[in-house]
Amino acid sequence: MKKQIILVTLICVSLIMKPLFLNAAYSPSGNALKSNIAAQIETKTLIPSQVTFSFKNTGKMYRGDGYRDHAGDLRDGDSLILFAGNDTTICLAGLSFPVSGYAENFYYTSWASTGDGFFYNNSQLSTSYVPGFDDIANGRVQLYLVGICPQPDYFRMVDSINVFIVKAPQCFAGIDASVCSENNFQLYGEANSYSELLWSGSGDGTFDFTNSLNPSYFHGPLDLSLGEVSLTLTAFEISPCTMPTSNTMTLSVLRSPEVSIGNDTILCEGSELQLNAWASDYDELFWISGGDGIFSNSSVPDPVYYPGNEDIESGITELLLIAIPELPCDVFATAQMQLTINKNPLVYAGANRTICVDQNVPCDATAENYSTLHWVALGGDGYFDDPHALSPVYFPGGHEKNTGIAFILLLAEPINPCLNQGNSSFQLKLVKKPTVFAGDDNTICEGDSVQLSGDAGYFESVTWESFGDGYFLETGSLETNYYPGTADTENGGTIITLIANPLSPCVAFIADSADITIIKSAVIDAGPDAIVCNEVPVEAASLNSSAFFWITSGDGSFLNPEDLNTIYYAGQQDIQNLEVELTLLALSDAPCFQMVADSKILYFDFPSVVSYNMEDQEIFTGETLNLYFEVSSMLGITYQWFNNGLPIQNSNMPGLLIDDAGPLQAGKYHCLYSNGCYEYSSDTASVVVYDPSAQVVGINDGWSAISSFILPENTNLDVVLNPIIDQMVIMFNENGVYWPGQDVQTFYTWNSGTGYVMKTTDSNNLVIQGLVKYPMDPVQLPQGWSILPVNSTCPVMVSALFAENPSIIIIKEIGGTKLAWLEKGIFSLEKLYPGKAYEVFNASGTEISITFPGCED
Repeated sequence: MKKQIILVTLICVSLIMKPLFLNAAYSPSGNALKSNIAAQIETKTLIPSQVTFSFKNTGKMYRGDGYRDHAGDLRDGDSLILFAGNDTTICLAGLSFPVSGYAENFYYTSWASTGDGFFYNNSQLSTSYVPGFDDIANGRVQLYLVGICPQPDYFRMVDSINVFIVKAPQCFAGIDASVCSENNFQLYGEANSYSELLWSGSGDGTFDFTNSLNPSYFHGPLDLSLGEVSLTLTAFEISPCTMPTSNTMTLSVLRSPEVSIGNDTILCEGSELQLNAWASDYDELFWISGGDGIFSNSSVPDPVYYPGNEDIESGITELLLIAIPELPCDVFATAQMQLTINKNPLVYAGANRTICVDQNVPCDATAENYSTLHWVALGGDGYFDDPHALSPVYFPGGHEKNTGIAFILLLAEPINPCLNQGNSSFQLKLVKKPTVFAGDDNTICEGDSVQLSGDAGYFESVTWESFGDGYFLETGSLETNYYPGTADTENGGTIITLIANPLSPCVAFIADSADITIIKSAVIDAGPDAIVCNEVPVEAASLNSSAFFWITSGDGSFLNPEDLNTIYYAGQQDIQNLEVELTLLALSDAPCFQMVADSKILYFDFPSVVSYNMEDQEIFTGETLNLYFEVSSMLGITYQWFNNGLPIQNSNMPGLLIDDAGPLQAGKYHCLYSNGCYEYSSDTASVVVYDPSAQVVGINDGWSAISSFILPENTNLDVVLNPIIDQMVIMFNENGVYWPGQDVQTFYTWNSGTGYVMKTTDSNNLVIQGLVKYPMDPVQLPQGWSILPVNSTCPVMVSALFAENPSIIIIKEIGGTKLAWLEKGIFSLEKLYPGKAYEVFNASGTEISITFPGCED
């Protein structure tokens, strides 16, 4: 925009004021000064180049580039010249920029601004202006230079300049970070006041986009070899700024750990194992034993392992070395070896034996920790069927039979690397054994006796015994009679035994038994009268009969009238009469023959549902749960209510009324009734119980992994996190990021079924108030790694929670070292605690639903 400079020639009227002392630099005079100003303002259009106004005492205001406050006569030769400068565009590289005006024949000058900035010294022609926030935001400001003429008359003139503000470029590459060798790195740069961006690196990696604020960096082999790379963000200037600016961050490139533990090893009992593992690129090492041994140092690659009693007893254990990666790497490296511990031989040939002369000797030895066995008969000429077996059979020879004695020795060779041999022996004696025969089995009719004729050899005495309540005519004779007792008859018989006591030195008696079967007369019971359905299972009881036949007084039929237990199909006449008589006929078993009969009456009944109330319900703790299901029947009806498939104690009425319901009453309800003929199940009612509660979630200084089972009244993220919002740095999960300091927020509501990872600047407790929903909703775990919330009000055993989910391989702490590796039997993480969240790995190809068990309290 062109401006006008008005040169005013004036004669000032004397004013009663004290003149200001001005620096000579701001009070130029003479022709040289006029030439100077003419040179400075030649870029402006002067219309005219000098204008002279004559003022009279009219009291009016005359305007040129300046204006007059008081009327008066001008004095010839006096002129006020004022020049603020040309409109310009500046680069704001610092807090201020310089301004320089020009003036002649002035009494006082002052700078002013239309913006919100300020001048270092607004009374100096050459000074600096500090733009305000609005000036910078608007990108421009208008500056005014006001001049007042010398005495005797007060005269003021104003000139302005438009200054357009362009900020110098600014950029931030991000804080130093780390990336695992398997991953690329997502950059989050910041920049403003730039015309173009450029990313560059000190290594051999590549960017997917070099001119984006947030590109991905793919590290190269050199980056991985050096372990780090410098990444620089350059922001190029906007004219008239001439200097770009750069900022660099260091990205550490970390390898996943590798470990090697060596081959499986064998030790002898009493020795220790010097381990010599190799490991690289790890943060921590952790040795784990599958037994009860100890390591001299469980965090170094070459500890000494001292087997424990359990290791030695079991003879085998597994040694596992876990290499925990440096963050952000999260893939653990493991190596495993099997340690076999061979014990010295333990052998026991058995106790001294005395046998009859015609017996073989089954050796009953025990032996452990041996490589081979060898049996030897000292003083005998018999043989073993397998002299290297643990329990062979020894066949005595003629020498033992003649002498009656031998010594049996067992030798056990040790297992490499053990060296000590084991041995044990027992003494064998041989004597002849008795023989006995109680006679053949006998069948008699009820009320008869049985004649016995036994046989025996090589015995000292014989004795007859009975398992029943009968008696023998003579117990010590081979020939006798047995008279059954009442219990024998009731039991249908007994067992009689002939015992032959051996000749010395045999100590074991020999016995033989015979069965005495007593056939009783038939006894039947057709069963009690009953109220039944039209298709009736008919059950009866019978003794001493194998031939049956059912007959009816009505027009129904039997599935099989010759079966003791059959089904009766009622006829139309039976149902019209509402009753029928059934009679059972039975024939006694041989040798007893007798026909017996028994009858019962069946009454028919047909139940029906009267009323019910089985609607789904949502209630709060302390409220009443009321369900109802009623059936009518002539029979005695029984009710049983169920909650989640389990019977409810003392719930045998049509109505189920639970006052002051609580979390344990949540779930699915149904009622089952029976009248002996029919069973009916009601519909299922789902009952949800809401319990007002609060949960205290512990927040660590630094990184924490949290979750909550509370449904807050207000799920807005800022409301839920308000108690700790001042300590919040960042929070994220699979669904997004909440980064208050960087104004990044991709989700806005709190989800009680989700786990979160957060970083805070201080430890604190986050109190979440709201409702607990019972039963709690299941948690969905996608394939691969995910964050597992603890949707339970009590600690949960890891082994129990995932026992039926073998696809869940690893559960580990986030920011901690404890883990549960189910396949390997590693349980340094035994329980999951409410308020926390954990990382899990789902090895299946599909999403898995996990339901936390209820708590007992």
